Amino acid sequence: MDVRYEKNLGPLALEEIALLWRKRVCVVGCGGLGGFCIEELARLGIGALTVVDGDRFQESNLNRQIGCAERTLGQFKASWAAGRVTEINKSVQARAWNVFLTEENAGELLAGHDLILDALDRPEPRVLLEREAGRLGIPLVHGAVGGWGGQVTSVFPGDRVLELLYDGLKEPAPQSGVVVMAVAAVASLQTGEAAQVLLGRPGLRGILLRMNLSRLSFEKIRLFRE
Repeated sequence: MDVRYEKNLGPLALEEIALLWRKRVCVVGCGGLGGFCIEELARLGIGALTVVDGDRFQESNLNRQIGCAERTLGQFKASWAAGRVTEINKSVQARAWNVFLTEENAGELLAGHDLILDALDRPEPRVLLEREAGRLGIPLVHGAVGGWGGQVTSVFPGDRVLELLYDGLKEPAPQSGVVVMAVAAVASLQTGEAAQVLLGRPGLRGILLRMNLSRLSFEKIRLFRE
């Protein structure tokens, strides 16, 4: 076993570490949630990561996006994320797509993966992502963040979770902003759920986990029965 993953032993069995290395994960959105998720997935030991985002870093991202620094302003978020993965472990297959998810490119971007992470920030592409993941038979881990909190759930092929959660919404609800602690916390929950799904452990299918750091609260909302 690669010495860099020795400290994952205990929480993960040796065969689980080997299994994660054989997995292919696609992260759609490389900003706040996506940046932290990609960092954690690389350190967890995922063997192949595809990262998708057509946006570039700008000054308004500096408060919460791990890849955004004064020296990276103007860079594509996906290219930065793939480079960061390579810095952590050059053996990981890291591929960047500097494009936004669309009806036309979704199939090409998503096909061939074992899991997809939704780190988007708008309702319409989230629903598109859910639909295309279902069509391809790929499970999806959803994350969303705002203010001091956020939410995480898993969506399996045949489920219609995001379509119902974001029904009729074209743009995200207005909010005053988001703090970096909330972004990091929700991203860790999302990455943790990704590991559960990849390892075949019980997770959040049919359950929406909501958290708020200002109240130190967690709530599980039953969406449907499996």
